[in-house]
Amino acid sequence: MADATGLGLKIANWAWDKKDTLIRLAKVNKWFQERVGKDILVVGAGGAGKSTLGRILAGQYDLLLDTPESYRESIEIEKLQARDKHPTRDQKKEGKATAELVILPGQEHRRASTWTDELRELEEGKYRGLILVSAFGYHSLGQSYKLDNLYDEENEDAFLPAYVASKRSAEVAVLKAVAPHLENNRHPMWVLSVVTKADLWWPENIEARRFYREGEYGVEMARLLGRKDPKQFRHEIVYPALTINNFRTHEGELLRKNTEGYDDRMKVRSLRELYETMEALMNWELR
Repeated sequence: MADATGLGLKIANWAWDKKDTLIRLAKVNKWFQERVGKDILVVGAGGAGKSTLGRILAGQYDLLLDTPESYRESIEIEKLQARDKHPTRDQKKEGKATAELVILPGQEHRRASTWTDELRELEEGKYRGLILVSAFGYHSLGQSYKLDNLYDEENEDAFLPAYVASKRSAEVAVLKAVAPHLENNRHPMWVLSVVTKADLWWPENIEARRFYREGEYGVEMARLLGRKDPKQFRHEIVYPALTINNFRTHEGELLRKNTEGYDDRMKVRSLRELYETMEALMNWELR
């Protein structure tokens, strides 16, 4: 009987977590719908989870039902709109859209042709917010890891540590690339650092949080914050798992299993933290 009661409580808590998370996502979508013309820019290195995050925030991905897609490199700028799932008759007639999520390709060789104009507009105040997407180095690979220049046939076990270390450096490089444009922006705006794939790096949870708060990333962000007026500029950081999946290459090669015990309930809680943080940014923006 006690076991049945305990199971019932777990199910009830799971149901509440799910409901509360979906309610908060609806609030975020409504925020988009009410701020047409003030877009959000999404930036990060390739394979960190920008497109998945954008689809979730735009209501185009069911975070509880949809299965993870295999990684596909973004070649061009993606623009997503969070349309109302239950529009009024007038909205249907007008075709009312929301503010856009503008997602820039992350691969270095595509940045010169896709980042320049958007970062200039970031300076000029086009965007009300910037989402910086990282993954503690666990960036999806669009090819076999054996084709990566860090691969050493004689020491295969050394590949993953070297790879994630190089990608963490890439995340810092992205922050350094956008920091001057944020500094030159004289308009009120916020920045949200989203560290995805918590289901993979959860055993290194303390190390990960230190990296983004006190390590290389944290130092660069602190330098930027020191140059901005806190009344005009706000930064927050969250650590969600957008999906739960093993870390595999595009060719299906397993590099790391997701953390045992990091389940759907923990994922939903991490997403609720993401939405709660975005609600706080919404309230700050509308103050």
